[in-house]
Amino acid sequence: MNYFSKRFAYSVRSDLAVELMKKPPSRRYGEFGVSDFRVTKEDSAVIGKAAGRYVTVDTDCVLKGEREKYAGLINLLASKLKSMTKGNNYLVVGLGNRNIAADALGAKCCENIVVTRGMTKGKNVACFVPGVLGETGIESAESVKGVADEIAPDAVIAVDSLCAASQKRLLTSFQLSDTGISPGSGVNNPRKAIDEAYLKRKVICIGVPTVVYASTLGANISSEMVVTPKDIDIIVRDCAYVIARAINKRFGNEY
Repeated sequence: MNYFSKRFAYSVRSDLAVELMKKPPSRRYGEFGVSDFRVTKEDSAVIGKAAGRYVTVDTDCVLKGEREKYAGLINLLASKLKSMTKGNNYLVVGLGNRNIAADALGAKCCENIVVTRGMTKGKNVACFVPGVLGETGIESAESVKGVADEIAPDAVIAVDSLCAASQKRLLTSFQLSDTGISPGSGVNNPRKAIDEAYLKRKVICIGVPTVVYASTLGANISSEMVVTPKDIDIIVRDCAYVIARAINKRFGNEY
């Protein structure tokens, strides 16, 4: 094992690979902290996260509503996304339940995506919000596969709300990975994975932790309760806006 502590990895419940690291490699990009590393197959077996590249950008500017700093964050996320993507045809998928504030990141992100498929030559971006099983009776992965098989994108970019182990990471850590995602896994309700093995094409995931298990804050609290900040709807809206702008910038579709 390189960076990971086996004991620590099994003791936390988090979608953030950086939280499972004993000494996360990090550097500063101006006021933003960035961890960019790979999880090996050996590490994957220990921490329970898929092998691949993980990038985490840390900033509290969205949590604090410091909109004058959003441009720098958008540029950084777009740059990291560009380093993880190839090709010109992409399907952006907004996962989660749009009716629950803490789970609406993906759907709200898609509200700000500039869709160009069928409209311009060059980079073609399509957007899709599959909803959740409880609303549609269809697994998100099945819906995404059906659309992806039909329009044949070079890759899928999936945006979803995540779960953190540390309260200080709520709405302050933007994670990008090239490993796929299992919707609902952060709140112990995992569904069929949306990954390269299932879709037969690359899957890039972007997310922000919006909840933390209450059990990590106090030993006598139910392990199934989750905690989320006040004003979650406003903060998630801004996180979704930042992610959408970064995706648009990556494909030259700024507005």
